Amino acid sequence: MRPQPAASSQLPTAGPSRYVDAARGRDDAAGTKEAPWRTLGHALKQLKPGDTLYLRGVFYENVACSVMGTKETPITRRSFPGEMAIIDGGFREFFETPATAWEPVPDAAAIGAECGVKLDVLARQHAGSVYLFAVNYDERAMAAEATIAVPGLPAGAEIEVLDEGRVLRAEAGRFRDAFKPLAVHLYGVPASGWASDARTGGSSANEDHPPGRRP
Repeated sequence: MRPQPAASSQLPTAGPSRYVDAARGRDDAAGTKEAPWRTLGHALKQLKPGDTLYLRGVFYENVACSVMGTKETPITRRSFPGEMAIIDGGFREFFETPATAWEPVPDAAAIGAECGVKLDVLARQHAGSVYLFAVNYDERAMAAEATIAVPGLPAGAEIEVLDEGRVLRAEAGRFRDAFKPLAVHLYGVPASGWASDARTGGSSANEDHPPGRRP
């Protein structure tokens, strides 16, 4: 197992200093040590060449830095001296209250493959978005071309395959994807494309569903 990084032991650097603190900061503050900003997304936009941004705490953000320094006056981002800041792209509530972070969506999707490979899918809702967790759990280590049925999903809807950089295009009420042996895929499904009965746990069994296990 890779050892956990140690806290920063570097002394503060010379030049302008800015501060962002996930626990006690405010984005309408001045960005000083006494009045830090709260979010990285805001703090990064305020930086200028020569600035050093000190991070404190755990940041549950997906951020991109578009500001640039120069060779003579670089922009530096680092943990506060003696501390180890963490940038986590997940949701804060998944760490703090995992038992209540997801809302199940019963009977919202079904999965199957013509070759009989064992597949399963589970639907969850969070903050108005719907996610599908699909797995190829066949002990024979067989690949499969799977069909995932989602009642009410409109043709042409874009299905994001999270953390894989892929987007799938839905057919009416379904979409398809390839599963390598024991593969797991996480899909982001547009909530606006779901039938109301699917989101509320109503019956979704119909002839369009492929064979397979239901959540």
